[in-house]
Amino acid sequence: MNSKSYKLNLFIPVSISILIVAASVFSIVLYLQFAAIEERKMMSAPNFEQEFTNRVKNNVNAFDVLIELLKYDKEIQELFLSKKTDKLFDFMQPIYNRLNEKMDVTHLYFLDINGKVILRVHDKNRHSDIVDRYTFKQAKLLQKPFSGLEFGIKKNFTLRNVHPWFVDGKLIGYIELGKEIDKIMSAISKIIDVEVLMAVKKEIYRDASTHIMQEIHDCVETKDYYIVYNTVAVPDEMQKLCAENMEIDLHIEMNEKYYHTSVNPIKDIQGTDIGYFIFLTNATFERGLFIKMMLILSISIGVFTVLLLVMWKVLSRKRELQINEMADNLANIAVTDELTGLYNRKYFNEQGLLEINRAKREGLCFSMLMMDIDFFKRYNDTYGHQAGDEAIKTVARVIKSTFQRASELSFRIGGEEFAVLITHNKKEDLLERVSRLQEALLLEAVEHKKNDASDFLTISSGLVTCTDGDINNLDVLYKKADAALYAAKENGRNQVAVYDSISPDA
Repeated sequence: MNSKSYKLNLFIPVSISILIVAASVFSIVLYLQFAAIEERKMMSAPNFEQEFTNRVKNNVNAFDVLIELLKYDKEIQELFLSKKTDKLFDFMQPIYNRLNEKMDVTHLYFLDINGKVILRVHDKNRHSDIVDRYTFKQAKLLQKPFSGLEFGIKKNFTLRNVHPWFVDGKLIGYIELGKEIDKIMSAISKIIDVEVLMAVKKEIYRDASTHIMQEIHDCVETKDYYIVYNTVAVPDEMQKLCAENMEIDLHIEMNEKYYHTSVNPIKDIQGTDIGYFIFLTNATFERGLFIKMMLILSISIGVFTVLLLVMWKVLSRKRELQINEMADNLANIAVTDELTGLYNRKYFNEQGLLEINRAKREGLCFSMLMMDIDFFKRYNDTYGHQAGDEAIKTVARVIKSTFQRASELSFRIGGEEFAVLITHNKKEDLLERVSRLQEALLLEAVEHKKNDASDFLTISSGLVTCTDGDINNLDVLYKKADAALYAAKENGRNQVAVYDSISPDA
């Protein structure tokens, strides 16, 4: 008897099940890939704007400090007031060159009270014209520092910071520092991993000179815009993007990379529409991953599952790296002490080593001055902690006014403890300047009845000086300066002690 053979035909249901699972996984992966691309694209403008705003703010704060240092330099005041522009240029050129090298400063102006250019340090031969920019007008109107982003005579988008210049209560002119924003944009592009283009409306250049227009025509031109800045080669699709009023999302393939576009409007300090920042978000990784997943799904659901896990691991690792990078940026705290405006202890540790190495390299002397407010606990107990804070600020102000050269860095390194790092030539008599610091604080006449050394607020100081041949590391110098400070306290306070002058046992 022939028995009937039954076979379970699972090929079709299993195949359908695999296809359903594969389709589901494929759909999820496809959705996640496009969502990741869309998220990165949508975050390009906010990330750029936030980083740009922070960098502009940091530059404005730095410019404020730099201009204040220039305004209070007696030699600069004298050269400006005497109209000795050649000598003023000779004096300021090395300063400008260093600012250009270290901080990408591109403009440094000296203006009279009416806005007439006395000296462009960055362009000596152009002078005597009248500055008519909004930032200058606002600084003149408000009689206080004013800053903002605006176009200059060369039609370049520039961060400008203008300060009125008062001497003995009288306005003598204005000082302006500027920085073209392409210096800022290049750094941000690298940080957020997005290519940036700057499209400026043609009408902005309506009154530009022939020379400026020649420079502009060297840029990529669309119907209504000039691409005046770009971190990557300008793709042909920019013609279409600009023609559609920046409202479309282009997918651009260029140099074996795949980009999505997004835009953000540009306004100057007056709120004028200048044009757009165009962002090219690199989606090469996501697109390549999608193609790989197509190949994996065509082989087997098992291989697909394994590679899916690998993919998520890769994506998780990528996101972890992004989070760590943001955490590192947040951990980069400010270098300035909030109460006094002096540099803080963290910057003391970082910059001290750099200054020591510079002194060695240039064959200069290096000095460390440490100061401590005498009987400060008694002062707080007698007058209160709020008065104590004011006393600390007074000491800081006197220190800053005494040591204000570019080669002199002042720090608050503890509660009532201060330090100054000084790089100088071998002929300079620092002891005489430190003594003037002591006298200047006494002239403030801050009452301190519990001070055994005086009826007023005083400080004790310890000074150590090394030549280029025997400059020690920062910790050794700190200990020597601290030993000198201790000797000054032991000898009655309100005085200066020099490390080489104290006994070996001190």
